[in-house]
Amino acid sequence: MVVLLVAGSGLYLVLSQPASVQVTALVLWAPDNVCDLANNPGYYAGFNSTAGSSVSLTLGVPNYNASGCTVRALSTNTSGFALEGVGVPLAIPANAEGALNVTVELPGRGYTGPVNLVFA
Repeated sequence: MVVLLVAGSGLYLVLSQPASVQVTALVLWAPDNVCDLANNPGYYAGFNSTAGSSVSLTLGVPNYNASGCTVRALSTNTSGFALEGVGVPLAIPANAEGALNVTVELPGRGYTGPVNLVFA
């Protein structure tokens, strides 16, 4: 943001930094226990970025089941955040890990805290 201030005979230029988004962790939620994730809670490391931007991630999604599973949806219930380009459905073999691509759209204001990822 650029602000010009005129006071008396002087012109002042004020530059402000964009707000910061500090995601402390991406927390896994699986209400329907897809891939046995509800019984094996976990999280991904967080990240820092600028408000209003987006961050592209590849997430390793574990399958703790003795048989294959399919992640059919990924969403967030954290206010101000949205997920785009989610690579579902994602079939994961038994006791293996799949790679899920997602873009996290960040809020237009500053934020510090975790973001919930809801797997279904």
